[in-house]
Amino acid sequence: MATPSTIEIAYDGTDITDHVLFAESSFEVQLAALPGAFRITVKDPDQTFDFRSGHELTCRIDGVLLYGGYLLTPQRQHFFEADKVPPDPATYHNRKWLLSGVDYNILYDKRVLRNTADYTHQLPGDPGKITFASIDMGTLIRDHLPAFLDIPAGFDMTSQVQTLGTVHTDWAWPQQGTKWREAMEEFSRDGFYYYLDAQKRHIIRPAETLDAPWGFSDRPTPVSHPPTIGFRAGSFIEDGSQIDNDHMAWAGDIWSSATGTKVLFSRYPVTSGSPPEGTPAENQLALDSQTEHGRWQGSETHFNDPNYASQKLLDLRVYHAVAGAAGAVAGESGRGLVNPGRQLSLVWFGHDVPSAQHLHPGDLVTCIFYTFRKPGLPALILTLPLRTVRISFPTLPSDNDPHEMVTYVRFEGFFGLQPDDPYWLWAYLRGLPGGITNEPTFSVAASGTGNIPGAKWQGPPLESPDGSRVVFHAGVSYISGTSQVFKDGLLYRPGIEYSESNPSSGEFTFTTPPAAGAALWIVVNASG
Repeated sequence: MATPSTIEIAYDGTDITDHVLFAESSFEVQLAALPGAFRITVKDPDQTFDFRSGHELTCRIDGVLLYGGYLLTPQRQHFFEADKVPPDPATYHNRKWLLSGVDYNILYDKRVLRNTADYTHQLPGDPGKITFASIDMGTLIRDHLPAFLDIPAGFDMTSQVQTLGTVHTDWAWPQQGTKWREAMEEFSRDGFYYYLDAQKRHIIRPAETLDAPWGFSDRPTPVSHPPTIGFRAGSFIEDGSQIDNDHMAWAGDIWSSATGTKVLFSRYPVTSGSPPEGTPAENQLALDSQTEHGRWQGSETHFNDPNYASQKLLDLRVYHAVAGAAGAVAGESGRGLVNPGRQLSLVWFGHDVPSAQHLHPGDLVTCIFYTFRKPGLPALILTLPLRTVRISFPTLPSDNDPHEMVTYVRFEGFFGLQPDDPYWLWAYLRGLPGGITNEPTFSVAASGTGNIPGAKWQGPPLESPDGSRVVFHAGVSYISGTSQVFKDGLLYRPGIEYSESNPSSGEFTFTTPPAAGAALWIVVNASG
């Protein structure tokens, strides 16, 4: 029998685990710093508890603090609906609490930027007299943003803020009264992920550091790098409900037959010639989408809108709507609806998680499926962000004693991309492999030049197997410990069937030479 995970639930630091009805309790954590809700039931037959809104509640799994938040709605209830008042009402104490609230990420909506030294003027454009043309965005958020926020005691705003990149020279502080979340959304245009974790730390992470330490597979290999574990239930959905592979837009003057009326029109993709925006290859991808999935049209009108007053801006808009290239047009960032969405649902248990390294929404999780693969391909490889994870506590009979009930920790995760996700996440993930293909694939920087350090690369080795060769090279240098090597569709184990002999040159060494004609495939995180 699997050893169940340990669970600890606390209210204002006081352990209340023994009073929790696990069958009626759950916690949820969400992507993009959205507040995740909790709902737990607490037994209180002796009326000893006094839960108050605004106080803190935490949950630890296997000693790891996975949830921290605020109680918002404490509700008192009778324990049983059929309870009758006894002859002496003074002897009746049987009650329970239904507690619900949200995690610490609610603070992004409950804190506003303000300057205590001067509430009536715009926030300073040069905090600490630092030149914006040279300041790192992580430095700005770590060293200067907290001065304009009422941060609760105990929150760590510095230790988990990573280096991000130079601020745009035209950047300026948002106005006073702006909610913290609005400011963070503006800051994150340059490509980073943020949230408040259960340990009250402000997490700021570049896109290329989001890869989870382990993944899932229907043929799990715990000793691979990264390791994969099995799952208890799973489904993969290709969602074509939001495909837009033929987008049209109109702008300029309103419809009129008057002389001099100027109406602009743009459509993407184009069926002949070079597209006014984007590359011919991107245009062809949109045309290929029409061939594979049918024509699905979208349209917009922007009459008398100065943001679309030129043909150039309108061409950019329709290109971004379909191709989803990184960047913004008139404040709108394109996500790209040319292909079906991918949604994945998986269930796993706490005791299966390697070294109690539990996943957090936003982690990019690699999943290898042999049962979901396309015809003619060895496996389907998906790398998708974990959007939502729900923690519940099923109670099952013990394998050793059917009269003994054991409580386990169950995780239900939902993975996928949505049109309202940040454009930099789209730019990063669009370059990742969606399955083993016939050509190498890079995840490239948003500008389209150079590898992102840590980006996924996949492809055949530069050398062909001949029955005696044991040394092979990937097409890039790679980060040690990130390789996945396949031979004839089977995932090999590092340190056993092969070794990462020289990552800086992309080199691998097999223990036994692959036979001539063997199909080799390599997946690595490029070192940049």
